[in-house]
Parts: sequence; C-alpha cells; structure tokens
Amino acid sequence: MVHHSSSTWSRWLLPQRAAQALLPAFAAFAPAELPLPNAGFDSSLAGWTVVAPAESVAHAILPGTGEGVARMRVGGAVSASLGVAVAVGSAGDAIAWSPQAGDPGERPRFGARVQVGPGTDGGSVVVEVLALSAGVERSMARTEVRLRRLAAGRWVWVDARPLAGERLRSGDQAILVRVSVEGSAGATSQIFVDQCAARLDEAQLESLGDPGFEEPLGPGSAWESWGVVFASDPGLAADDWTGTRHVVFGGTGSAGVRQSLPLYQTAGGLAIGSHAEAGVWVRVEPGARLGRVGEKSKRVELRLKARRGRGARTLGKLSWLPTLKDCGVWRYVEVTGARALRAADQELIFEVEKSFVGELSVDAAQVGSAGGVHGHPQRLVGCNYVGRYASEVWGVTGPGTPGLQWRNWRWTTGTPCDLGWDELDHDPDCAGNPDCMRASGRRDAAISELGGANMLPLAGTYDSRDPAIARFHVRLASAIGIDHFVFDHLGHTLAEQSRANGMDALNEDSYEVLLDAVDAEDGGFRVAIMYEPKVHFSGWITGEDTLQARRAGVVRDLVHFAQTYGRRRAMLRHDGQLVVYVFRNAMQWGGGGMDTAAWLEARREVEHKTGERLFLVADNIPGAESAFGGISKWNLVERDCLQYRTFGDIRHQTPSWPEPQVSALEAHAAGVVGSARAWAWSEAENRIAAAVVWPGFDDSGVAGWGSENLIGEDGLPLCVRVTDSLGGAFFATTQSAALAVRPDWIQVATWNDWNELTQIEPAWHPNLEEQLLSGSLSPGVLEHCFGRALEAQAMVSVFRAVATDLEPQDLVDAAARYLEEVRSDPLVLAYD
Repeated sequence: MVHHSSSTWSRWLLPQRAAQALLPAFAAFAPAELPLPNAGFDSSLAGWTVVAPAESVAHAILPGTGEGVARMRVGGAVSASLGVAVAVGSAGDAIAWSPQAGDPGERPRFGARVQVGPGTDGGSVVVEVLALSAGVERSMARTEVRLRRLAAGRWVWVDARPLAGERLRSGDQAILVRVSVEGSAGATSQIFVDQCAARLDEAQLESLGDPGFEEPLGPGSAWESWGVVFASDPGLAADDWTGTRHVVFGGTGSAGVRQSLPLYQTAGGLAIGSHAEAGVWVRVEPGARLGRVGEKSKRVELRLKARRGRGARTLGKLSWLPTLKDCGVWRYVEVTGARALRAADQELIFEVEKSFVGELSVDAAQVGSAGGVHGHPQRLVGCNYVGRYASEVWGVTGPGTPGLQWRNWRWTTGTPCDLGWDELDHDPDCAGNPDCMRASGRRDAAISELGGANMLPLAGTYDSRDPAIARFHVRLASAIGIDHFVFDHLGHTLAEQSRANGMDALNEDSYEVLLDAVDAEDGGFRVAIMYEPKVHFSGWITGEDTLQARRAGVVRDLVHFAQTYGRRRAMLRHDGQLVVYVFRNAMQWGGGGMDTAAWLEARREVEHKTGERLFLVADNIPGAESAFGGISKWNLVERDCLQYRTFGDIRHQTPSWPEPQVSALEAHAAGVVGSARAWAWSEAENRIAAAVVWPGFDDSGVAGWGSENLIGEDGLPLCVRVTDSLGGAFFATTQSAALAVRPDWIQVATWNDWNELTQIEPAWHPNLEEQLLSGSLSPGVLEHCFGRALEAQAMVSVFRAVATDLEPQDLVDAAARYLEEVRSDPLVLAYD
C-alpha cells in the first residue's frame, strides 16, 4: 500500500486556453472608482453642472504647466459649485443595488485635488456627497476647509468626510458629488481643481515603504533608525511574523525606527479631519531585562505625529509595558491618533521605539485611517477546514468497531427516509468489506458517487493527523491565496472525554498538527477555529445535566483554547484578539443554549482567566449589544437550488423537474451575504462581514448524516441534499454575490469537507501522475483535479483589488511537490 521511488516530477505545462476556461468572469470588484465624466478637466468642463455667478467658474490652463484645470473664483459672500450626479440602484448603474427597506447601504466617497489660487484672502472649499431621492437632497458626506489653511501653490486632496450613520437608503435614485467655493465678505476666494474621484468608502491602508522590513536598513531605506537596529537573519525559518525578515532593536538604551508619509497627495488616503492609526507586531526576545510587572521605564512606544514645515505635533501615543511572560511571543500593538489631521499638515510620522535592556523584534507595520488597521491583510480570505479523517495506514484510532479507524471516510448508517436502502453506504475497510475499493482502484470513502466515481482526494483517504498532509494543505492553500484556515473545532472537553475512554482525540490532535505545520512555514498563513457549542447542548458530554453546567463547559473550552494556543504564532488575530468563529451561535437545544448574556459572560471569563481577548464571529445575526464583532452567515442549501427536490427522485436517480435556474441561486446567495453585510454596516467602525462562498453541496456520501433535513416538494422529508451544478456556474455565482457586497473578509466553504462535497482541495484523477511526469496536463485532468481551486484563486485575485503574484502554476506545483515527497521520501505515507 505504501510505495516509493526515486523518480522526479517534470515541471508541468499548463494548457493556457484550458486554464482560462476554468476561471470565472467577475465584474470589476466594487471598490474601484465610480465613473465620473471628465474628472480631470483636461480641455473643458463638459459633463459637470455649474451653479455659479457668470464667469466665476471656467476651464483654464494652469500657468507654467500647460495643465487643464477648472478655475473657481468668487468675490464676497457668494458661492460657486461644480457637480455631477451618478445613478444608483438599478442594473447597469455604478452602484447597481439598493438596500432593503430599513437596511443600511453603501457610503460613497468623493474628493477633489485642489490648489489655492493667487490673490486669495478668505473663503473656503467644500466637497460633499448628497443622496437624491424623489427630488429631495440628503447630505451624506461633507468637508469644509478654510483656504487660508492651505499652502498656496501646493496641490492637496480634499475628501468629503462621511457623516455619522449616513448611508444609501432604499429608494435613493442617485448621488450628487460636488466641489464648491464658499466666499466671505470683503475677500477674494479662488481655487484650481485638477482632478476629482469618487468611490465606495472603505478604510484604507497607507502605502508604507517596506512595511515588512524585508529590505536592508541604511541609505535609501524607507525607514530611518536610531540606536542599535539591525535586520534579522532571513535563513531562520518561520522566525518572522510574516515574510522572511524583520528588524531587531538591540542595545541597552533607546532604539527605534520612523517613517514619514506625505499627506493629501493621493485619492482615498488619509484625509483632512481624519484620525490616523498605526499598528505593528513586536516580540520581546528572551534575555530582556524585564520584571513580572510592567515598568514605565521599560516600554515599547508607538507615536503618530503630524509635521508642518519644521514643526511637528503629536497626534497619538501608546506605551506598552512588557513583562517576562511576553518574552518570545509576537504581540500586536496599535495607536490611534486622538487629534485629527489638519489642512496645514504636510507629513504623517510613525515611530516605534523600545527603552529597555535587551532585544525587541519588530515586523508587519501598518498605517491608515482609524478603524482600518487590524494587524493583518486588509481583505482576508479564510477557508473552512475539517480535521476528522482517520486512516488505518496512519495507525490505530481507538477501541471499538473497524469504522473508528476510518472516521470520517466511513458511513454505513443509512437514511431515515428509507431504512433498507444501503446504496449510500461507504466502507473503505478492506479487512471487513469486499467492496472497499471503487472501480477506479481507490478506496470507497464516504464521498458522493453522484458526481463520478473518481471524485476522491488527490492525496487519497488520508489521516488528518499526518504532518505531511497538513504541510501539503497549507502550501496548497497559500498558492491559492487563502490567508487562513477556519478549523472546525469540537472543544477540549470532548477531547478529554475521548482520551478518558481510551480513544484518540482526533479533532484536537489534528488541530495541533495543523498549527505545527503553519508555525513551520514562512509567510503570513494563519489558523482560526470554528467552535461548535452544540457539543455541550446535544448530550455529547457526560455529566452536564443542567443548562448552567453546559454553558460552563463552553467557557471551559474557550479558556483552554486561549490559554493553550494564545502564544502560538499560527493563531489568527484581529486587532490583537484571537479570532473564534462560532457555528450556530444562536441555536437553542431543547430550549437552552448560549444567549446574548451568556456569550458576553463567556468572553469576560476568558479575558479574566487568560488575559486574552476574543474576537467572536457569529454565523447567525446576533442581537444588539452582543459579544460578536463579526458575522459569516452559513446557509449553503436551499430547496430551489437542489437537483433532487424529493427523496423519491434521488432514490430513483431522476432529477426533479423543472431544472434549477441560476437565478434561484443568485437570489439565495445574495440574501445570505447581503444580510451579513447589512448587520456589519449598521456599526461600520467595529464590525466585520465575512461573506461565505461555496462550490456546491452534496451530502449523499453520508446519506444526509442520517437525518430528515429539509422538507421536499412533495411535503415529505428530503433527507439527502444535492445541489445542481447549474452547468458549472454554481461556484462563480456564489462568488459574484459575495464580491458584490464588498465584504471585509471572504470565507470559502470549504477546504476539505469531502463528506458534503463542498471542498476545493484538489481531487484525484487516474491520469494525473502520468501527465505530471510527462510535463503536460490535459484540460480534462486539469479541470477535474484543480478546477475549484483555480476558480478560488481567480476570485482571490479579484477580491484583493490590487496586483497579486498568484499563478495557477504555483498551485499545481504544490500538488506535484507533495506527490514527489510520497514517491521519494520513506517517511511520507501514501494513501489510496
């Protein structure tokens, strides 16, 4: 069963046309600028509406440059404006959808590049965004800057600052963007406008030079340093928070770095009136002279300053007092400017300094507007991961039936819709099942055969505790562009109970193997958990006979998670908080569960007992004032999207009629992600919306988990749920719905849930190894093995909204690398 050879894979050749056919076509991602006519006024004012006294607004050529501009000049207490309306709410419009009544919608942003003209001695410039509905104007964003505060001859961007709580509403028909000059009595007011830009509002990160300290310090470096500051050794694997280098502050005295950023020079950046924010990851190295409690003289300090000419004023300062317990652990520290940026400010300065004896490592700096800096990439992509597979090739799982050696590759329970029907059974145990192999020669795992007998994992029926498998998965996911796995975790209490009964704790053991694999890799890949409180409320844990005991069990699990894994580099954090997704956060089991008060208490208990804060992500809309800061609404199945809408149809392999339409999935997916987005926007500064995308659903491999599940169109239980492929459009449809609502994060369901056939993990094909060795993959093999993964990679590139280095070739190379390890390394197991 385990075989090896010394053969080496040839570099595979991707058939370009075949690969392109697998990639979905997405509309431009929403954060792109909204179209404005003649935004630069190069030759005229065409497309813009002028409201002004005669000759006070005109096209002009800026003296000495030959540059076309709009000149706006008024005398006395009068005003002049240039504006343009952008339609919203209908197909083909810049913003093609309107929110449901009562839900918050988009928040457009508008700015203009302006310069104070000669002779100006008063007045102000105003930029604003207004919503238009049935002839009524409503102010959504506005900034007014006195012209005397702007340096003559210097171009600056002036952005309309969003007004609190103002977003597009149901019924809004257009937005009006406008730049105006407001005069004052006895004064002349003149500006030149060279450029205008409108976009959908989003907290932006500034373009720091070398934010990960990957380049050597010294002349030409983006960072200025003082004291003893040196670069880390790039040869030390997985020593950095992200990337392959960081900087180290050493010596016995003060040491630090600073970087200055020009203000108001680009659209979408920090704006006049904004509060700046900055964060950085730091690690106090062992040997630092620290005590058990913090001391003011031994600190890490972050400072934000604004410079005008030779002077600078402090916007915000944070002092972190590390202790001995912080040594050797990456920590995230962040500072937010208490003072707003002013029109006269020319540069923003960010400084990081340590003042204790010993070394401090510093990595992954970020600067942006308040609410936009979180210590991780701006648009995260997660992927649900299950660690529940066992294999007799790996070793014995525990006492009992042979099925325990193959969890969850085995399913022989049947379905309550037809107790005598065993055609959905799957048993890969060749010691007790003569049909343990499929006709293709691979083990008969608990995976649907409706999509074809070859729909099996590329790696075979693997064991989730195998470090080689975990390493393979992390490298593959990184090649796709995924930032983190969301591990389906059943909690430490269940793991303890399993071990007490003489069984392996497969779920927890697999989680720890995955953490080890992530910790061993360079780069920024991370792991979060999706915790399932149902373990305590469904009778899985013995001795929990009261609601109070079950809720205490949930707290015990979360405390163990924070206490045991909080020091691990692999853990995903948001604003320094450990990210914990919760599956079915609002479900009531037998009338009891975790209500709003229970979740708030659980979070307080974890912080009190461990010092760790949790960032909780719900999958059902939480109530007001809840403990949850994020939402990833999980609803993958709706009857109108199923291929079989009665159990009789699936029993006889006769698809229901009429066939499902893409429009049904579009409506379902839009509702799922739209409700999550609306919840997050109702408190935009603090909440995160993670839009779930999925490539389909088919739980016939596990006979619908032996449950009745949905009600079919005939009014009877449906039991087994199989979505229609919609001609291959299913995955692209859910992705398009997610991208349309501009989520903060995207969550792909799933990486490797083969039991429900939602996986994007590459699949096995009988011709794959031969074609890799020949150096060329056929379109059919490429699509079968890597089609979903390539679709996900294309979506990630669009979601990033910036140039990425993601290449299809890297994805297949990662798979080929694993197969070569299986062939040549006797310590890497082969599964079938």
